[in-house]
Amino acid sequence: MGQYGVHDFNPTETVLSHNIHHIHSCTQCMGRVAVTDGMPLTAVERLQDAGHEVVLQHFSPEELLSGVLSDFDAVVVRSSTKMDSESIHASKTESGGIGFIGRAGVGVDNIDLAAASDCGVVVCNTPGASTRSVVELTIGHLIASVRHIPKADRTLRSGEWAKKSLRGSELRGKRLGMVGF
Repeated sequence: MGQYGVHDFNPTETVLSHNIHHIHSCTQCMGRVAVTDGMPLTAVERLQDAGHEVVLQHFSPEELLSGVLSDFDAVVVRSSTKMDSESIHASKTESGGIGFIGRAGVGVDNIDLAAASDCGVVVCNTPGASTRSVVELTIGHLIASVRHIPKADRTLRSGEWAKKSLRGSELRGKRLGMVGF
């Protein structure tokens, strides 16, 4: 558990099923879940199969401030929905309101963690969810850079074919590295 009670989940293949079970156990007491920024159908079905009512709807900042989420037990956001202090406080009522904010993604910079903690709202994110995609993109950029693909694309689109200045380098026999994987 991180600062302000943020729960981190590392969805690597070896612990994925454990994390999904843990997320389900976090939400077992919840009934109505708002998904504000979209979510894969399989994830929605998992929540529904666990007995939750899932409402897929984006809410404007004004709607969030009006307390529209106070009718929900949980909200799942991505990066578009900003859960600032005012939105979080508006989502709580004397009889309940949201008790869980799930961040379907890595960063929680769109969630006021101090306000969530003050209101007793559990915040959960998925910090390792995009690791594989980031690694694949990094490898793609690395190969594109070594082969001068971006420059070749730009010059070709401008009507040039600068073949001699775009000589790439083969990767065979070379060592390439990435830090952080």
